[in-house]
Amino acid sequence: MSVALVTGASSGIGAATADRLARAGYRVAVNYGTNAAAADRVAAACGGRAFRADVAHPDAVAAMVEAIEIDLGPIEVAVCNAGFYEERPLAEVDDALWERTLRVHLGGCFHVARALVPRMRARGGGSIVTVASELALVGGTEVSHYVAAKAAILGFTRALAREVAPTI
Repeated sequence: MSVALVTGASSGIGAATADRLARAGYRVAVNYGTNAAAADRVAAACGGRAFRADVAHPDAVAAMVEAIEIDLGPIEVAVCNAGFYEERPLAEVDDALWERTLRVHLGGCFHVARALVPRMRARGGGSIVTVASELALVGGTEVSHYVAAKAAILGFTRALAREVAPTI
């Protein structure tokens, strides 16, 4: 049975993605940052297993990927979904919110890809899916930090695809 990792899977789009992947026959690694109870419920509902890691931290992501592959098997599909949405006017976006938004949204995608691409190349295949937002294309009011992160994910994904598609 193939293994799929979904980051930010304790609720919303991530939970729905975990459910859909399970129904397609994947063993699902349900990543969460803080809500263990919700992640455990999602994992139980989809027959998967919950793994805690703050995707903003590269060492945490690397350790999570290692644990998943030991416990469930090689990750064939990764869905980089972890994120949060917080409306705040530009004048109230402090450095901490700006940096956290970029580290979770964009950094999470980067850390997952960096941990998995060498493994996927060695196995000769795999897929990495990133989740952005329509706001990356059209903008939004009082969400400049969120829009910047989501737009950066689009650029990162395009570059990643060009770089790794021929080899995985």
